[in-house]
Amino acid sequence: MKNITKLLIATPFLISSSVYANQPEKNKLVAQVNLGAVYTSVNNYSGTGYKASALINLPMIISGSDFYGKLSYQTSHDEKNGSDFYFEESELTLGIAYNISDKQRVFLEGGDIKQSFDQNEQGVWKDYGYVIRLGTQVQKEGLNFQIALEQRDGVESDLGYNYSFAFFKNKMRISYTDVGDYQSLGLSFQTNF
Repeated sequence: MKNITKLLIATPFLISSSVYANQPEKNKLVAQVNLGAVYTSVNNYSGTGYKASALINLPMIISGSDFYGKLSYQTSHDEKNGSDFYFEESELTLGIAYNISDKQRVFLEGGDIKQSFDQNEQGVWKDYGYVIRLGTQVQKEGLNFQIALEQRDGVESDLGYNYSFAFFKNKMRISYTDVGDYQSLGLSFQTNF
């Protein structure tokens, strides 16, 4: 019930955030909303749940570069030996992307990340830190591939990678992140505005 309540609270915010974005140029992405399933593994924990995220292009343009903000929330659950385990992660990042061509760009983004782990709704640990990503995105014939180096710094500092692959004209997305003891695999539906 706890996860459903959070989903109901987060979804209108994500959708309403994208509704207020104005489209300055024809065929230019202004906002993107994702909602889907996620499998998360952290240390000795692994569970399934959902992930919701929104990306909004900011109205600042410098020759060939775009600025954007991202908000992401994911939660997963597992039950073992009569105990309920919950993992939650929220992230707020700002980024800049330089368009090499209309099919490829490089990006740098950074922001805050919060992770928490609960057992039977009692907090076991929380971690506040930052995340930095440096990567590239390539689009070709309705497909969209993105790969990035990812640095996470909190209780532990780890370097890893993430990648995503969008298909069906950018309507579905598979993503994978592997940084230190943290792995996440997601499948989501996304819409662009």
